[in-house]
Amino acid sequence: MKIGILTINGLNYGSFLQGFALKKFIEDLGHTAYIINTMTPKRFIWVMMQRCSPDMVFGLKSIFSILSSWKSLKKSSFKHLDAIVIGSDIVWSESSPKFFGNNLSTDKKIAYAPCCAEKTFEDLNDIQIEGMKSINKLSARDKKTAEIIEKATHKKPEMVLDPTFLIDFSKYEIPTDLTNFILVYSYAGKKREMIIKAKELSQKTGKKIISVGFYNSWCDMCVPASPFEFLGFMRHAGYIITDTFHGTAFSLIYKKPFISFLHSHKVEFLLDSFGIKHNELFNDYAKIDDIMKKKEEVSKKYLENALKSE
Repeated sequence: MKIGILTINGLNYGSFLQGFALKKFIEDLGHTAYIINTMTPKRFIWVMMQRCSPDMVFGLKSIFSILSSWKSLKKSSFKHLDAIVIGSDIVWSESSPKFFGNNLSTDKKIAYAPCCAEKTFEDLNDIQIEGMKSINKLSARDKKTAEIIEKATHKKPEMVLDPTFLIDFSKYEIPTDLTNFILVYSYAGKKREMIIKAKELSQKTGKKIISVGFYNSWCDMCVPASPFEFLGFMRHAGYIITDTFHGTAFSLIYKKPFISFLHSHKVEFLLDSFGIKHNELFNDYAKIDDIMKKKEEVSKKYLENALKSE
């Protein structure tokens, strides 16, 4: 089948890598997968303004490395598709009716690991709710989104992992010459507790603090990188400190000692689902390996079954 992936074409590593992973997994199932282009000039300008301060050159390098990565994927319009997968990421924080299943070119619609971000059920309008009801297969990435889906559709969605857990990224990594450092992945990098703990860890271990993708002046080094270079930094990091969802996800995927500082309910749910304490160093992977394998199996099976022709 020809499958369209309707996701946010965001200009950060997590946004790109979840879309990339979902595309690769669907292709591994024997389908042809396309990313539907959702980048708008308004979104691009907004990100430019946010990311290019305080270092314009750094911001531009970071943005265009991710933009070129999106452009390298096979893109499609909404036409001539056998099915559309809506997700993952915070697609249901958007206002466009299409993200909720409305006005799509196919009747076969699947929601894979969508997230409502900070949106509540009361924030949804009638068009969005009716759109959700029209989706054939429903799943959610976090408890809050699952509760909204159930309230809107009266159907209990499957709880699944973010697409980044579905594939092996090792073949796509671009290695770095730097090794054994403390990687910081934070959009703003302004949490006082995060800065204190990063510096304490650096002093204790003697490792430098490197911020990848975002300019955080308190770090020893800030590096603009492509998404696949980011994976290389993840591979070679000694420790990871983050306050983002995908920073936390990739810490788990690469089995790194990490500290995740709560930024949103989606980060909180991801940590809680593995029994990991917030704001504390975690490195006991023997404790969660079985949980992760079971969650991966459930997630892969859900998507495989949802895409089968009826």
